[in-house]
Amino acid sequence: MDHQVRSYTNLLLFVLLVALASCSLSPPGSRLLATIASPSATLVKKLTVPPGKTGTPTPRPVLLKEGKEQLLFARFLDPQKPSKRQDIYTINSDGSGLTQLTDNGLDGPAAWSPDGRLIAFLSGQDHPGNQNPLRLYRANEDGSSQTRVVDFPVYAFSWSPDGQRFALESDGSEKVPTHNIYVINIDGSGLVALTEDGHSTYPAWSPIGKIAFVQQMGGHSVVVLMSPSGKNQIQLTDMAGSIRDLAWSPDGTRIAFYYQEPGVYTFTGGDVYVMNADGTQITRLTSCAMASPKGTCMYPAWSPDGTQIAYVSSAAGNIAGTIYSMSSDGTSQKELINGVWDEITSAAWKP
Repeated sequence: MDHQVRSYTNLLLFVLLVALASCSLSPPGSRLLATIASPSATLVKKLTVPPGKTGTPTPRPVLLKEGKEQLLFARFLDPQKPSKRQDIYTINSDGSGLTQLTDNGLDGPAAWSPDGRLIAFLSGQDHPGNQNPLRLYRANEDGSSQTRVVDFPVYAFSWSPDGQRFALESDGSEKVPTHNIYVINIDGSGLVALTEDGHSTYPAWSPIGKIAFVQQMGGHSVVVLMSPSGKNQIQLTDMAGSIRDLAWSPDGTRIAFYYQEPGVYTFTGGDVYVMNADGTQITRLTSCAMASPKGTCMYPAWSPDGTQIAYVSSAAGNIAGTIYSMSSDGTSQKELINGVWDEITSAAWKP
């Protein structure tokens, strides 16, 4: 009898150990601040109808793969209503756990810190009635402990590689002139002006330390590279149209950006391009401007391994729409998140 009890007990222990081992091999859940998947992911679409909506359900992607990848996005709810709200969200890469991080009604765009532990975003929560309401905030990755970094309008920003500073574009203030590039510590101290021409926009801090930005030159714009002190400025491009939304590859060797031909209506007829860090080999990756009617592809964001680029594509005249991913050479383009009832902007891949 004792032998049978010991055998039975050993069997239970063996089953328990197997179960525990299998659990330890399962990847922990993770979140996205918008959503992106690698080429090996399997895309499954769940049909869901948002509360208060009727009619054909919206396809909601479910991305199934080993390991998780994350994105951050700003989302307009009910964009056709005058009271539309934009807040920051995350989502699991399997399509579950859509989570709202902010509830201020005027938040975005947003970006992860280089270590993925913090987010930064623009918000009008303290100045909702102002003409230029957006200020720069930082928060924990779950949206808690929201802290205002500056008390002047900000139009665009970028994290430093060490996560201790921001490069930002001012958006108008008596003390901080509009459309210049500044650097500031993440606690709001140490503000330093890098440009003073009033035509410098869209800063992007390289992983290897330099800062790229867009300089407006009357009828067109150019990409300029400079040191974090604002010195050694070098013009990289000489294209005839408008450039914005600069995004460095993780290894600092390439820059993705949005380009719009001259004479085209804002947010209509633009595409995602990529070039080397020295301005050579400029290549168009998307074809939104060639569609009929013309659309726009913007907000490029690199995957952590540099093999993919996410971007937002919209119908003509809209500034937000559907999130796509593609290989870094422009091939293998596929839809990830469809904004049929919601507008989606500023996708950012988690490091």
